[in-house]
Amino acid sequence: MAKKPAGRDALEDLSLALNVLAYFANHEGATVFEAGEELGVDGPDIQDILWELWTCGVPGYAHGDLIDLDPDPRAVTVINPQGLDRPMRLTPFEAAMLLVVLHDVVDSVSPRAAGAVRSAAGKIAPLAGGAAIDDLDAGDEPGPEEAARTAVVEALEGSRRIAVTYYTASSDRRSRRELSPGRLLNHDGGQYLFAHDHDAGEARWFKLSRMADPEVLDAPAEPVAGADDIDEADPFELKDKAGETARVRIRREAAWLADYAPIDVAGEAADGWLEASLPVARREWATRFLLENGDRIALAGPIGLARAVDDAARAALEAYSGGDSPTPTAEGSD
Repeated sequence: MAKKPAGRDALEDLSLALNVLAYFANHEGATVFEAGEELGVDGPDIQDILWELWTCGVPGYAHGDLIDLDPDPRAVTVINPQGLDRPMRLTPFEAAMLLVVLHDVVDSVSPRAAGAVRSAAGKIAPLAGGAAIDDLDAGDEPGPEEAARTAVVEALEGSRRIAVTYYTASSDRRSRRELSPGRLLNHDGGQYLFAHDHDAGEARWFKLSRMADPEVLDAPAEPVAGADDIDEADPFELKDKAGETARVRIRREAAWLADYAPIDVAGEAADGWLEASLPVARREWATRFLLENGDRIALAGPIGLARAVDDAARAALEAYSGGDSPTPTAEGSD
């Protein structure tokens, strides 16, 4: 199978696939090489796209639901394109749902792409009828996270370094960082940058909401090792790193903690506390996190982590009292 050209993302793949289908639907009997010359793609890549299209279709995926074509590279024939060979006709409901998606997308793309998103929304909006959709136009003054995202995207597109003032929650301090950006990712409602930290000498994750005073530098960015191998479902590799999972209970008014730590909230208990779990990659970090938030989060287990938290709390109290201190206890014992 032909290798996908470097630099083409999923959206470009989708656009190309639709163009390939439309081309052959309107040029019956054309070869893959003729299509490739017209579309700027090599023949083997066109052939791969045809095989992918052959397995696609509309919900149901039964007989008559799939795209039907003869992928003979010497004379491609499209038998049933499932309507994808012509512009879509959206119902008011479909148009409204698409506008909702565009509303979410506009804040996570480059400024140039954001203009295209707003243009598409302007064309789709009349089809939505009376659907109430917030205006996609950006405000006069972008917020800190939007400003950081704009700078990061500019740095990524120009292969340049970026300097930011970054807040580190674990140490409660801000520092100026010089980064070579490698990958921008949306995950669980947050925007993260995987970048090489030139001060630390290694690649790390940075949350855009903790960035301030972004500045795109003239210095060229360095390649970021591992940026192309990130699993979007588990970008921080918590499943691999976590040796255990802590069972915790969180005060309802402190649910925001889930934005700052990989907490999975399972539900609300009868007493108003939230039942949740916390993957533990390093006990030192988990111990510090639990102690720092001891007034809003309670550890229910496992017992080994509970003992580590107790020991750390006792040591901290003894440092203040000179030796005599009560022993704090965790909620669970199993």
